[in-house]
Amino acid sequence: MPRVRRQSRDRRSKPVQARRCPQPPCIDIPGHVVDLKNDIEASVTKLLEFATTGGQEKLDHIENIIDGGKMRIAGTLLLCKIAQGYMNKAHTSSITFTGGVAYYRPMEGYSVTAATAGGMGPMALGLAVDLKPIRVNMMSPGAIRTELFENMVQNAGGVDVADIFTKKTLLDRIGSPEDVAEMYLGIMKSGYITGQVIQVEGGFLLK
Repeated sequence: MPRVRRQSRDRRSKPVQARRCPQPPCIDIPGHVVDLKNDIEASVTKLLEFATTGGQEKLDHIENIIDGGKMRIAGTLLLCKIAQGYMNKAHTSSITFTGGVAYYRPMEGYSVTAATAGGMGPMALGLAVDLKPIRVNMMSPGAIRTELFENMVQNAGGVDVADIFTKKTLLDRIGSPEDVAEMYLGIMKSGYITGQVIQVEGGFLLK
């Protein structure tokens, strides 16, 4: 939940309200005034009590960001380091990562996802050079009707997520798992493609 700190109670209200509704759906951003001129320790404690609902909600978002990087970046690097010892060092061997279009066209609230997805593309290119002749590529799908996407739809709080994503594509539809599977197979079968990021997103990046 975003928090806004301002020195003046009067100056605080306007910026908070200005940030509430840049586009629908609207959200409330609670603010809390802190006086840093007098009792600093008590004021900071009061701020943190407010930001964490009395200590019930820990400030663990930094750990979540680090965990995301460990899983997508560090974990993938270690997997490739180990896996190459179990693969034939030839163009017939390939490794394909799965990223996403969030890096190219990030949505509100997906900064961490965009950051980690953005790091995977260059990593795939670098590993294609380091692990040659083993081929390394990355698939970057758009909205695909998977279990993850369906969970997003169910947790959208009444917002028609499927309709929003459909209208954002040139093909006016959500992708199917079969659409992506065909491309994965193509990457594995083609012995002459490496160091590439393949977009399967129905024209999402062009609309």
